[in-house]
Amino acid sequence: MFMNNTVGYAEENQSYGETRLGKCPVPSLEDINSDTEFKAKSITKEEFFAIWDKYVPFQK
Repeated sequence: MFMNNTVGYAEENQSYGETRLGKCPVPSLEDINSDTEFKAKSITKEEFFAIWDKYVPFQK
C-alpha cells in the first residue's frame, strides 16, 4: 500500500494501478528508506497474503 492509500500489484502477465515488475533486484529496506520519499517496512507472510487477498481478485 502506498502512502496515499492506493494499492497496485504486478505479476508476470498482468498488473494493476501503476505498479510494474522491476527489472533489477529489490534494494534493502535500509536503502529504500534512505530516500525520505519512501517509508518501507517488513511484513510477515500472513500480512502479505491478507493484503493480497483483499485487493487481488482471484478466480476460485
